Amino acid sequence: MPSDLQITNIRDLNNANSAITIGLDGQITVNQNNPTITLGSNATISKSGMIVNSGAVQNSTRTSVSGSSSTDRELLDIGDFNKLNSNTKLIIQVMCPAFGFDHAGAVSIGLKYGSSTTQWGGSFYYTVQPYSGFIVAYFYSSSHTTTGTQAISLRSGVGNSTSQRPCLIINPNSTDDSRSFQLVTTAVIYEVV
Repeated sequence: MPSDLQITNIRDLNNANSAITIGLDGQITVNQNNPTITLGSNATISKSGMIVNSGAVQNSTRTSVSGSSSTDRELLDIGDFNKLNSNTKLIIQVMCPAFGFDHAGAVSIGLKYGSSTTQWGGSFYYTVQPYSGFIVAYFYSSSHTTTGTQAISLRSGVGNSTSQRPCLIINPNSTDDSRSFQLVTTAVIYEVV
């Protein structure tokens, strides 16, 4: 025979603090600062905009960039991120240091996550001088349902079949300019409800 347990307060082990309060409307209040709450794998989180998983990945490999007429090619495999939930959104921001931007000002920059299509949401610092600068790229998806560890790929492409490149070197170091340290590409990833 089913039964109900009706309570309004759950106290800590020392009976000193009211840890959880349950209101008459069923609202649950956790009465402590910075609580850790662990939910089971079938739990549903309904707070829109809440970050449920995040991470940062880096790649410091100095990489030469050749000219290419490809409409979509990988410039750098930045690293992997483990997406936990199939019904969440992904936001990825990438900052990629580079060197030698005096080659082409009209190359598209994008990001690809796992098996998704490349999103062309990036740009780069362009100058006629062969100095250091940066490539930035952003990725947003509300429909990428594949979970698990997947690669984050910085991409470039041209639409008119001419051989182009955005820069000479990704993640430059003192080989490119004696004043430089080894620079590192960083991707920051948010998995959001």
